Amino acid sequence: MYLLDPKLAASPDDGTQRGPPPEIIRIVGKYQAYKIVPSRPFALVLLGLSLKGFGSKTDMDDEFCSLLSNAGTVVIDFAVNHPRATEQYQRIRRLRRSDPVVDIDLRINDEAIILAGFSERKFVVFES
Repeated sequence: MYLLDPKLAASPDDGTQRGPPPEIIRIVGKYQAYKIVPSRPFALVLLGLSLKGFGSKTDMDDEFCSLLSNAGTVVIDFAVNHPRATEQYQRIRRLRRSDPVVDIDLRINDEAIILAGFSERKFVVFES
């Protein structure tokens, strides 16, 4: 399992969580900087959805859309008051071509998240 996030805190070791499966490899960076070729079947988890472009690649380039289309399971969490996240979620819904099997509206009662305006959230799961 790869955990890819440009805002991950630096790890004192090489970033690999060892132990019983699954092995988690932590990478600090944007997904557009990596060629991601998962073995099948695979799931794609997008917590805090709010993708931005990177270099010459757009926020949801062809490679990313291929990952979304080919994933057996897609899990998404996003702030409903975040325009970029809401627009990206609508694009993902069109790509998946089916309704989510889980669709939950929730509120996070954390003062910092409330002050940022992102406490109202949606959690969805798509299955093939």
